[in-house]
Amino acid sequence: MVFSGTLLAKSSVETLYFPTKRVISLELVKGKFTCKDSFDGFPSASGGGSFSLKNGKLKFVDEYARAAIGANTTILAFNGEYDFAFDGKKLSLSKDAELFHFKYDLDEGVIAIEKKMVTTTKYSLYETGLWWKDIPFDKVTIINNEEELRSHLAGEGIYPAIDFSKHSLLLAKGGTTFGVQDVDVKLFEYKTDIFSLDVTLFLTLAALPQGWQSATLAPKIPNDAIITMNVKQTHDFNIL
Repeated sequence: MVFSGTLLAKSSVETLYFPTKRVISLELVKGKFTCKDSFDGFPSASGGGSFSLKNGKLKFVDEYARAAIGANTTILAFNGEYDFAFDGKKLSLSKDAELFHFKYDLDEGVIAIEKKMVTTTKYSLYETGLWWKDIPFDKVTIINNEEELRSHLAGEGIYPAIDFSKHSLLLAKGGTTFGVQDVDVKLFEYKTDIFSLDVTLFLTLAALPQGWQSATLAPKIPNDAIITMNVKQTHDFNIL
C-alpha cells in the first residue's frame, strides 16, 4: 500500500504534438484509484482500478476506463507505469508513450500525510584511510549489502562494520556555490517505503565552491523505496 490518505488534485497536461491543458482529478485510496478528465469545463473521460509501487514506479491498472461521447481520449493515460516523485506535499507523475509525453503535477487540495522522523546515525570514514567514490549527484543511493558498499569506497583501510540485516546506508551528494561548514541530515517516513532525506547545508565563504556528501545509517529500507532529497541552505553572511 502506497497511500492510506487521499489525494485530490488538478493538473496541466502537455503532449509532444499538440499542447493542451486539461483538469485532472485523481484520487488514491488504499491501493485503489479513480480519475476524471475534463477539457474546457466539459467531461472527457474517467477511469479507475488499482495501483501499486514497484522499482520506484507507480503502476496503474485501469479496470473501467470510459470516455465521454466525442471526447478526445488521448489524455486518459492512467494505465501502465509512471515515474514517480513525492515530497510530502506534491505528487509528480510522468511517462513517455509512443506519441505523447504525459506529466501530472498534483499539488492542489492534497490532504496532508503525516510524517515521522526516523532515528539515524552519521556514518563516518574518518581516520579509516578510505574515502567515498561514485556517489550520484542530487539523489539518494540506498546501500543494502557489503558488495554495494565496497563499490563506493576507495583507498586502503577498514570501514566500520554495518549489520545489513537490520540497517541500510543512505549516500547523498551535491554541490554549492559557497563553502560548506556543516551538513545536517534528517530522514522522514511518510508511509511505507516513502521517505524524504532533508539536508540542511550550513554555508560559509570560501575561495572556491565546495561540494558536500553524507552517509547516513538508517533502519532497513528496501532498494525500491522512494526517497526524495530536499536540500536547504542557510548562512550568516550577506550575499551581494
